[in-house]
Amino acid sequence: MARLVTFKEPIQKNVKGTFTLLKHIVAGKTVLINKSGDPLDKVLARMSKSEGQGFLLKYQDSIPGSWGKDSITNLILETSNYDISVDYIYIDQKNNSDVTGIIETFSSSGFPKSTKSRFRLVIEMKEQITFRFYIDILNYRTHNHNSTQCLRITLKSMILDIYIYKTRDNMSFLICDSENITEFETFAHCCNSCLISLGYITGHLIQSEGFYFTYTDDELAKPKEFHFQLFRKSLSTIFSPVYANAHGYIRDTKEADKIQQTLRTLTLSEFSTLCQWAVDSIELTAILLLISEACGSSLAIMPSAFSVALESLTELIISETAESFSPITDKLLARELKRKLKTELDTFKEKLSAKSTVILKERINNINQITNQSKLMKPFEILNFNLSAEDIIAINHRNNFLHGKIAYLPDKKNKKKEVTLQVSGQEIYYTALRLYTLLSVLILKSVKYDNKILNHPKIQSHNYNDVFPWLKDEPYFRQL
Repeated sequence: MARLVTFKEPIQKNVKGTFTLLKHIVAGKTVLINKSGDPLDKVLARMSKSEGQGFLLKYQDSIPGSWGKDSITNLILETSNYDISVDYIYIDQKNNSDVTGIIETFSSSGFPKSTKSRFRLVIEMKEQITFRFYIDILNYRTHNHNSTQCLRITLKSMILDIYIYKTRDNMSFLICDSENITEFETFAHCCNSCLISLGYITGHLIQSEGFYFTYTDDELAKPKEFHFQLFRKSLSTIFSPVYANAHGYIRDTKEADKIQQTLRTLTLSEFSTLCQWAVDSIELTAILLLISEACGSSLAIMPSAFSVALESLTELIISETAESFSPITDKLLARELKRKLKTELDTFKEKLSAKSTVILKERINNINQITNQSKLMKPFEILNFNLSAEDIIAINHRNNFLHGKIAYLPDKKNKKKEVTLQVSGQEIYYTALRLYTLLSVLILKSVKYDNKILNHPKIQSHNYNDVFPWLKDEPYFRQL
């Protein structure tokens, strides 16, 4: 069952200095802009946080339109405490002499993008999330805050802590930090990979925009430099592969109590393995992001995206051992068979067009490749997971989605000759959920998670109006 993993003492986190500096950065301030490179040629401006993403810069141009047209590049904004380096400002509005620009990224002038340091990433959360019931959690403590919402991720290059911090004015932040001294690009890459992995597991990808801070002390108490950056938009869905609280999905209290005893969250070791896989593999990171984005997409996009994810994940899992799955494992024998088939084909060259001969020889070259359907089954064989008949039907339908056949005809379980749009939509949604669950099997078994995953076709069965009666016999959670 779900359990809380703790150290003898809570992990100590010093965030007071970080948030003092963060409040100062976000607060509106007067800055001086050097227009031409001449130290005496400066413009007074106002820098403030946008209500959406990024920052706004407002100033007056004495000669409207004289300073740039659509953008300004490579500027230094001077404040009373520090200088801010801005690579690019997009001019959003011009009204007489008033100009408003949007800043999407900036740094304090000494921010170490190429030298090693200790880093912390702070992201404001617009919605409340929890790690509970998904991953084992740890206790942590700050100067004014005690919480169990902390994950310690062990990577090859660093130990990364991800935790939720709430300020006294009830604002919530997701914080990633590491006491390891490393390069900024390494830290940023690890944060991105771990946040995407976390978003996949919880169904909530928290990004949007963030502030990086550097520190010289190992307690991360005194921030020195900072860097602001926009990310992709945050995502929130109702889907997650695991949830170690049976009562969240099962209304029958007795049944839920019984199943609850068999459930557990991902261990920090298992989650760290997933994060390291994402750090090492751009392909996996893209797959996890595709799955997360598809979960919040329309019915026309969701199953197609899951089908692409299944194809990509299959390639990723079997890429190193694909040769052993060929019908003929002996390379010399396979080569000899291809040679003889081509020789036999040449005896028909007078009856075949040159184009036909080229096509057939290409197929002979690929004769020892397993079929796409067989390939998609192989990862499940490798991971020792038995597919049900419904799983196989869903996998077979992935070709419809990949080739744009969104409203496919019913399978043998539906004897009607025609399908109404309503039933077709239900079938598509059902198949999408089946594909999502199969993706969960491959990803979580690959990181050695051996407990139970959510069976989303069953969980969402109330949406089908009894179109698929066999779901009554399926469990809410599937054993890996």
